Parts: sequence; C-alpha cells; structure tokens
Amino acid sequence: MPGGRHPNDIRTLIRTADGTIWIGTAHGLFTTSDTETFDRVDDDLLGYPDINTTVIGQGGALYAGMGLGLACFDQGNWRTHLSDTWELGSICAVCPGNPLIIASTATGLNTLIDDQVTPVTDAYPEGRR
Repeated sequence: MPGGRHPNDIRTLIRTADGTIWIGTAHGLFTTSDTETFDRVDDDLLGYPDINTTVIGQGGALYAGMGLGLACFDQGNWRTHLSDTWELGSICAVCPGNPLIIASTATGLNTLIDDQVTPVTDAYPEGRR
C-alpha cells in the first residue's frame, strides 16, 4: 500500500472509465493504474483526507465522500463542498443521479443541486426521525 499504509486502512475502491483505480483511506485518496505505483491526491485539493466513500456520477465525475464534506473530480479539476463544522456530519454514502443523493451521519439524506447541499426533510415518516 502507498506510504506503508496497512490494507485494513482501505475504505473504498473504484475504477474509472480510463482504468484508473481510486483508493480511499482514512489518510487520503490514492490512484494507481498498475497496482505497483501509487500517487496520492494532494490533501489541499480535497480539503480533508478522511475518505469514506467514492462513486462515479453521471457524466463520469468521481465523487469522494469525506469526514467534512464531498469532493468531485471532473474533467481534470477538483471541486469541494466542505462544511466548516460537523453540521452535515460525515458523508457515509453517495448515490449517483440527478440530483446526487448524499447520506450523512448528522442530517441523513441530502441532495446536491447546483453546488448546494440541501437536507431532504420529508424523507422520514412523521415522528420517525
């Protein structure tokens, strides 16, 4: 593993259409195409290195759910949607589609529309949340 990381540190694996394998860990996001050499994505591009989940969205963009937000790699560029606090909580799952559905530990289900994360307040029956 990159940087001597233990294999148990791996939280998510995904392969993009170009053959790149993305490896999400608690200590950052790594890429490889040959499983012999690994490159680490600069933490400054992500904003937060604690990767919980990855998914390929519509159009081939890669989304990485993190402890404090969501990062998107699309057409060679990174965009981040970070929380300054733990208000949103940790992103634990992302479902591709339009809109993108995000599951977080603090607010449950959310949507991402036009770079705006919005809680889905009516996702639970009355009195069940």
